[in-house]
Amino acid sequence: MEPSNNSNTCAGCRNEINNMEFMDCCECKLRYDIFCVNISSNNFYLMEHVYKSTWKCPECCCKQLKTDNTNTPARPADKISNLGRSLSQKQSSCPKTLPKTLAKQNTSPDVMNVTLRKHNSQLKSTTNCREACFNEGTLRGIIKEELAAALKSSFKDLFANQLKNIQGEISDLKVSFGFFNDQFENFKKRSDEKDALINQLRSDNTKLQQNVTDLTTRLCIVEQNMRENNVEINGLPEDKSENLVQTLQNIAKVTSCDLGDNDIMQVTRVAKLHKENNRPRTVIAKLRSPRQRDNLLAAVGFFNKKHPTDKLNTNHLGIGGNKVPIYVSEHLCPTGKHLHAATRKLAKELSYNFVWIRNGRIFVRKDIYSKPIYIRNEDSLKLIKPSDIIV
Repeated sequence: MEPSNNSNTCAGCRNEINNMEFMDCCECKLRYDIFCVNISSNNFYLMEHVYKSTWKCPECCCKQLKTDNTNTPARPADKISNLGRSLSQKQSSCPKTLPKTLAKQNTSPDVMNVTLRKHNSQLKSTTNCREACFNEGTLRGIIKEELAAALKSSFKDLFANQLKNIQGEISDLKVSFGFFNDQFENFKKRSDEKDALINQLRSDNTKLQQNVTDLTTRLCIVEQNMRENNVEINGLPEDKSENLVQTLQNIAKVTSCDLGDNDIMQVTRVAKLHKENNRPRTVIAKLRSPRQRDNLLAAVGFFNKKHPTDKLNTNHLGIGGNKVPIYVSEHLCPTGKHLHAATRKLAKELSYNFVWIRNGRIFVRKDIYSKPIYIRNEDSLKLIKPSDIIV
């Protein structure tokens, strides 16, 4: 049974060929896969196209004669032997010119009647196969050299392009760094200018603060000088029909102070700083001179020392109701009042026994054996130290 002529079916194993690894016989035109004809994949891809086009399948090779057919009944044996020797000599001396030599030898008609079949096709195919598969190691070396040369050229071009790109990027980076460096230098210059300006402003601010403090102190002194004839009375109950001049004279009478009508310039109440406070409004009395003020303050102080359990209060003035203490002191400016309150608070916390005012100045002393401390401003409060506390 002849094999199918299907071009995709192997004539040997009858399996379908699904790849390009196959051989077509030049004689019978049948197709074989390389496994059936005992050809490796490496040798298949190393074969030349000429060899593949002249390849014969094993079946066609078996049909070909293995020797010549000179020994036939139509030719004598001695001539056949002589012809065989002659052919052997000719082939050994010049195998490629054998047909021409035989054409020139025209000695006998018997010899010319000999039919010579071509038996070198198998030798040619074997030679082509050997030439195609001549030396795998040499071919690998050639391929390696070619690949190395190609890769070297490719890598050289690639590296050149990459190096060119890198150089371009480096140039761009240099430009960018130059720009940033200029910006940084400008920023640094501006920052130095700002620092110098800030330092100058700080110095000016310090000077201005000192000037403000000095001016505030001077203003406080001026305001205090304007109040040098005044006395401040706290705790005196309010009454719509009150006579503050008469009340002030009663205070002078109780404390044994000589104070006439001509010594009192003005007596009035001032508005509250905090309206929600239930304490009565403060009374400000302006006397004729600071001496009259000092006499009245000294008389009140002496009276309170003389009567420590019954200090000056509303009962002494003939005002009915609950006994309310009455305080008579110098009339301080707002800054002095604030400083006086802070001094009293700190002195109470640190157990200082004496806080008093003399001519608008605030003094503090821990006990009768300590030196008085003049509180000029809030910074002077640091002079009141807790280490001075007697344990």
